Amino acid sequence: MENLLGSDATIKVSSTLDKSVGRKHLTDGSPETCWTSQTVGRMNLIPSQNMIHYDLEQGSPQFIQIVFDVPVVPSQLSITFQGGFVGVKTSVLIKSPREDGGKSEWRPWTTVYPEDVNRAQLFDLTPQTSVESGIDGMKLVFEESSDFFGRITIYDLQTREFTHRDQVSSPAPVQSQLEGLTAPLWAELRSRHNDAIGHRQIPCHKVTRMKEKGEPFLQVVY
Repeated sequence: MENLLGSDATIKVSSTLDKSVGRKHLTDGSPETCWTSQTVGRMNLIPSQNMIHYDLEQGSPQFIQIVFDVPVVPSQLSITFQGGFVGVKTSVLIKSPREDGGKSEWRPWTTVYPEDVNRAQLFDLTPQTSVESGIDGMKLVFEESSDFFGRITIYDLQTREFTHRDQVSSPAPVQSQLEGLTAPLWAELRSRHNDAIGHRQIPCHKVTRMKEKGEPFLQVVY
């Protein structure tokens, strides 16, 4: 699969702690560099009480906004957070090109729930709305952070889509085997292989209908 965050994608972020942890480090491929956001909320100094009051309610969630040069259909999202600064609830918003050329609006697509760990985490993007025609923008909104001050730190960010290399290598034979499938068998194939045939186009070489103890099942060879 192809990483979509190359030179053809433009990335913006809600904030940056300082220049040494800027947004360019999200996609530079180095495990030594990262992007870190500023804190969420407002810090209020109260001299008369000799104290600092931190109001988390005054802030907005941190986000990463991606704009693609051409419409794409992302299939997976890979994020490597720093433990302790993880967006444990991350909403994925998208926008699609309008036929009249007008400005499109962000709309919810799906939500992922990363663990509070350092390793890379991979999420299959299971959309709540269809994007068959492609999207030209994706926005990751970190609604909840494992850091008390709402900071987010990411060492690597990738979003991937299936390319022509991932398509069915011999579509005619495979398609001919699928045409006779009954509705229950189609449901079995779609649920067990994550929309392998049709929507996601995972390359498969053979689909065989079989029986075990009188019950039909599908054997899919990739």
